[in-house]
Amino acid sequence: MVGFVMMVGGMALGIRIGHDLDYIEHPVHAHVVIGLIVVCTIIVFQPIMGIIQHRHFKKRGGKSIFAYLHRWIGRGAIVLGMINSGLGFQLAKTNAVVPARWYIWSYVLLGVFVFIWCGLVLYDGFKIRGARESSTSLERDV
Repeated sequence: MVGFVMMVGGMALGIRIGHDLDYIEHPVHAHVVIGLIVVCTIIVFQPIMGIIQHRHFKKRGGKSIFAYLHRWIGRGAIVLGMINSGLGFQLAKTNAVVPARWYIWSYVLLGVFVFIWCGLVLYDGFKIRGARESSTSLERDV
C-alpha cells in the first residue's frame, strides 16, 4: 500500500510539474505518455486481474489466464518504468541543470535494481519449472 500511495503521489506531482512546465501541451513528451500508461495500467488493470485470479483460485484451485496476464503485464510495466526513468532525465536536461553525479547515481541504482529483479524473475521461473518436473517424475513412479 505504501508503494501504491507513493506511485499515485508521484504521478500527481508529475502531472503538476508537467502542467507548470508545459510538458503536457503539444507535443507531448514520451516520458509523460509512458508514465501515464504505466501508472494507469498498474492502478486499473493489475488489481482487476488479481481479484479475478484470486476468485478463480478460491473456486477451482490453480491458475487461470488472468494469473499469467497479471504477471506479464506487471513485468512489462516494470520494464517500461525503468526505461521511463532515463527518458525523465533526458526531459529534465531541457529545463534544469542536473549534475552528472545524479545521472550516474541513478543509472547505477537502476542497474542494481534491474540485476536483482531479473535474478528474482529467473529464480521464480526455475522454481516453477523444478516443481513441475518433480511432480511429473512422481507421477511416473506411481
